[in-house]
Amino acid sequence: MKKKHNHDDPKVRNVFFAIPNELYDKAKKFIPIEYGILLVDKITHKYTDYLISGYSVYKVRNPKTRKEVGKLTRDEKYNLARIGSMKILWKQRRDLESEGYYNYKEDR
Repeated sequence: MKKKHNHDDPKVRNVFFAIPNELYDKAKKFIPIEYGILLVDKITHKYTDYLISGYSVYKVRNPKTRKEVGKLTRDEKYNLARIGSMKILWKQRRDLESEGYYNYKEDR
């Protein structure tokens, strides 16, 4: 399946691909050399009586930096922050649903 968009935006100085650590060997050949690679692992720590989960991120490759990129306008910064926030919230919701702590359909 081919995406309708690509990651080659003239306003982006650096592009990283964040991929699960276990997929690195299969995925690295598909990631263009000018893009950076971040490996992500889900981690869980026991802290007294609580389990704390999060992510460990390791940079494998630096991206090629575009020097000609100018500053973003206020509206462009706002839009990037809005999109990033939505992605984080949806990811957290999916994680909670997969762990059985949240059910979006029941809360609607």
